[in-house]
Order: sequence, then C-alpha cells, then structure tokens
Amino acid sequence: MRRGARTAPASGFTLVEILVSLVASTIVLAGLFAIVSAGTKGFIVQSQIAELQLDLRFAMERIKADLRMAAFLGTADSSTDPRVCPKPDPAVRALLIEDDADTAPNAGANPFIVADRLRLLGSYVSSDYYLTANVAGSTFTLQSQSFPPTAARYAEIFNPSGFLVVRTYDTGNLQLLPISSSDFGGGTVTTSVAPLITSSGGSCGLTGAVGEGHELSVVNYVNYRLVADPLAAPADAKLDLVREALASDGATPTVTAVCGANVSGVTVGEYIIDLQVSATADTALGGADPSIPAAPAAASLFDGDGVGDAPGTARTVIVTLTARTAREDPDFPNIPRASAADPIRSFDVDPAVVGAARVRTLRVEIPLTNFVLGAR
Repeated sequence: MRRGARTAPASGFTLVEILVSLVASTIVLAGLFAIVSAGTKGFIVQSQIAELQLDLRFAMERIKADLRMAAFLGTADSSTDPRVCPKPDPAVRALLIEDDADTAPNAGANPFIVADRLRLLGSYVSSDYYLTANVAGSTFTLQSQSFPPTAARYAEIFNPSGFLVVRTYDTGNLQLLPISSSDFGGGTVTTSVAPLITSSGGSCGLTGAVGEGHELSVVNYVNYRLVADPLAAPADAKLDLVREALASDGATPTVTAVCGANVSGVTVGEYIIDLQVSATADTALGGADPSIPAAPAAASLFDGDGVGDAPGTARTVIVTLTARTAREDPDFPNIPRASAADPIRSFDVDPAVVGAARVRTLRVEIPLTNFVLGAR
C-alpha cells in the first residue's frame, strides 16, 4: 500500500493579524494626513499673510513718495508763506488730514475702526520749471525751449485741475492761479484768475513790461481714502486704498478714461481696512530754533476747518495702514477692539460665518522736507 502524501502546513495571516494591521495602518495614515493637512493650511495662511504684507508695503511706498513731494515747487500753506503774494482765497494748503472719515464694514463686529483721509498738494504731474515769453491778462505764453515734448504731455501737465505757480524772476514771490485751459499749438496756458502785475518793482506781483522770464510750475491735489471695491460682492466687505486726483477746489475728484471706463482714482492697496494719519509739528515761534515734540500734534492744526489751522508747521507725517487677508480663517477667532487705542487683531468679514480674517499693520513716519521753507 502507498502511503498518502503529507500535506504542508498552511501559511499566511490570521484574521486577527489582518485586523490589527489595518488598524495600525489607519492610525499611521491618519497621523500623516493630519501633518500634511496642517502643513498645507499653514502654507496657505503664510502665503496670504505674505501677500497682504506685500500689498501694505506697496501702498505705503506710494504714500511716502507723495509725502516727499508735498509742497514741492509750491507752498505748504499760502496763508502763512511770506513768498505767496497776493494770497489766494481760499488758502492753498499742502496737507489736510480728515479724521474719522470712513467707517469699516460690519461696524458691530469691527468696532472702533474708522479710517482717516489724507489730502496733499505738490508737483505730482511735473517737477520741471517752464519760462514765460509773455504774459497778457490771464494767458501765459511759454518760451519755446522750455516746451513739454508732445501735445499729450503738454495737456497732462497744464491740466485744468492744477494750479499754475508763477515765480517772479527778480523777487521770488509766488502766485498760485487755477489753470482753466492750455494750448500746445500756441504754447499758452490760461488761468481762471489773472496774475497781479506791478510796474513799480514792488515785492508783490509780476515785474517787467511783457512778463518775460518768470518761472512757471504746476502743483496738484491728490487724496487718499478707503472705498468699497465696486467689482466685489457686498458680502466680501472689500475695501481698497485709492489715490484720487482732485480739482483745484481740493474736493472734486477728476475723472480719467481708462480702458473705456471713467475712473476717478487709482487703487494702490487692496483689502486695506484702516488708514490712520497724524503729524508732528514745529511748536517754536517765528525766528526761534525748531522745537518738534515726538508726539503727534493736535489734529485741529491739519483738519482744514478754518479754526486754528497751521499745516505749514508740520514736520513729519505718521501713517498707519492695516490690511486683512482676502478670506476668513474658520479656526481664527474674531477679537473685536475694545477701544480705538487697541491694536487691530482681526477683522470679521461676515458675522454669520465662523472665524475672522487675519490682519497686519504697518506704521511709518515720513519727513516733510519741503515744509521748512516758508512754514510761518
């Protein structure tokens, strides 16, 4: 008889071993997923913060550039500048700070966030001088060698929104006259007010029989304020920092055609939620050594309400910008401000949604180098 073949013992995993392996693998994978998820979320958050910090820096650099040019080729305050004669009415001033002008969206969830506005006057279109060949009434004819190169550039410089600054060649006094029109072909600029002309050689008014050789420059108003983005959904509560060119009245935005649409300002910063502006001032009396306290001066000196205004005494401007991320983080709680003196720690875009947007603040102090001459 043949014996039956011996059967080899069965190999493999038992059901218990398989279940244990599956549980262990699930735990490991869950841990890896949590690590990757946290890393991805951290990367997204840091990318959003880096983007808003870049936007803050860009906006601040634009403001700094305009502040450095404030009063250049013009005046800090025509009412106190001894070079300005005759005095324009109303006064022409290079600095105006409008406190608490624009309240943030969802004020109930974002209390004590009310932005300021900043208006400046300076040579923002051209920093060149142009010489007169003749002055007749309110029309100035330019010498040909000082012409802007093209008709488009000529019209841009001598735009009716600006002031023509007329500097008398032998006395150095200034007259600020609103521009009404210009003609490249004739090389002329016409103002809405005729300049004062003196034939006696006095210190006030243009001298000379035909008005030849006087220096012309142009200064313009620009204004910074927060506005709601017209292209964003209202629920986004998106505010942008806009730089507007203003007419010579210092209040009316000028409209420019861009890509077939009329716009009154240029966006210099997105998702900006607060703009705070203050200034230090020289408190010394005329003729005394400068005395500039580090603390900001009273806002009434720069608000332009006609009571106690002294913008010519400003020596530095302190600008604080706060921006938020474009999206809310559901894991980041909203921390409302307890007072206007507290830092802004978050911004609630939609109170009906859990979480808040993260914020960053940038503060810079900029010297007003052109305000020293003729300040008082």
